[in-house]
Amino acid sequence: MDTPQENALLYARYLPLVNTQFGTPEPRIQIESEPLMKSSPLVQSRANCKRAKWNRGTVLIFVLCILLLCVILAVSITDTVRSKARRRTTRIKRLQCNKQISVGHLRPTPSLTSYVLPLIRDSIFVSVPSYRDPDVGNTLLSLFSRAAFPDRVFVGVCDQRASGDPDPYQLWKHASESIIPSLEFDRYAHNVAIWDMDHVDATGPCFARELIEKHIYQGQRYVLFVDSHTRVCSGWDEHLITDLEQTGDPKAILSCYPDTFSFEDESTRIFEETKDPGQATFCVCTGFDNDGFPAFGQQKAPAPYKRPQVNLFWSANFSFSSSQLIKDVPYLTHVPFLFFGEQPGMQARYYTHGYTCYTPRQSYVYCTFDRSRRSTFWELMDSDAYLEKQESVERVQALLGLRAPSEQQRAWIRGNSLGQVRTLSEFWRHIGIDPATREITISARLGVQHPVFLDEVHAKYGSLNAFHEASNRKN
Repeated sequence: MDTPQENALLYARYLPLVNTQFGTPEPRIQIESEPLMKSSPLVQSRANCKRAKWNRGTVLIFVLCILLLCVILAVSITDTVRSKARRRTTRIKRLQCNKQISVGHLRPTPSLTSYVLPLIRDSIFVSVPSYRDPDVGNTLLSLFSRAAFPDRVFVGVCDQRASGDPDPYQLWKHASESIIPSLEFDRYAHNVAIWDMDHVDATGPCFARELIEKHIYQGQRYVLFVDSHTRVCSGWDEHLITDLEQTGDPKAILSCYPDTFSFEDESTRIFEETKDPGQATFCVCTGFDNDGFPAFGQQKAPAPYKRPQVNLFWSANFSFSSSQLIKDVPYLTHVPFLFFGEQPGMQARYYTHGYTCYTPRQSYVYCTFDRSRRSTFWELMDSDAYLEKQESVERVQALLGLRAPSEQQRAWIRGNSLGQVRTLSEFWRHIGIDPATREITISARLGVQHPVFLDEVHAKYGSLNAFHEASNRKN
């Protein structure tokens, strides 16, 4: 005998047919049958199966997502641990050897042609340290497209980049095709050599320039130091050689804080704006930084000059000289994570070896100090890096006579020694700074001692204060 639930289910199933033939359906019976249908074991079992399948699928997807996230996290942690372990190993080697450890490799491999080309008369070697800088391609494009004789320009790049960062050759080729299509990229590609290294092995600009001098420089006649975010004016190579010869000083260095450009405009506009020489600038002392080193800034000259003027300070952003400079005074070694002490440390060594800084007649080099579009090696700073930086600061302070050197620092100074042509005390008097009292003379604040400059300032502005006010308004 059928149960009441089964009878109700059958009745509800055939009720529409009966109602269609014999009249209006009975809503009371149909409504009462709906909960009976839903409560049927057959219907409930099917619903439970669908719900169970949906629950199992959801759980499976959730578990897979968790596993995927765990794998990604594990790979990330593993890479981080390996990078830190490698950096720590390199640091231990630096401490044991008391020097920087060469890392990376040269690209491309030097050929016979690469050794013959630098013998070109008046060849220029350009040192470009680059830390994850997407603008290095535009810098290379500017150097070759604006040179009067690009065949004599040779560039060494220390490229410190991560695995996903673009290659400098690719950046240069893309910039050549999009901005100055007339420049033949393949024609000058052999004039550029790159020292490739992982960015986690970077320890600042001093190490990068040391690697460039050691592994890429091949005996060119002149050497130019610039940053990887630089533009040069048309005919920059001829202008610099002419100005250097006008000094009449075989140990002259053309150096200053270069004029600036902005990324606010399109790249094509930047190249147009920087094609002509700008107003001459001087590197000036603005005070002291937190490490006790002189801090520097830029001061624009009141008018163009007929010949280069003596400049009291040296800048790593722009430095042009005979290549004998890097033979007489190699770059500072074993100063990891040093930044602001680089310039006074190098200038003291240059000056005591007999070299003098001059500012060129006009600005032929432009540089941007905007760091918002690029990474810096400061992203690598951890507790170990800060300890190494402090040791580097103390070494350079001892070199400059700002602190009594320890035995370890004396050993380092012997490898990064001052010259014998001039004394350290003469250096401090020359730049107009008293390191003991931290007194800064008016010459140091102007960046120049030459009386012609002071006469021109008084003739145009009436006083030094008026000159400073006018310069501040322009800046």
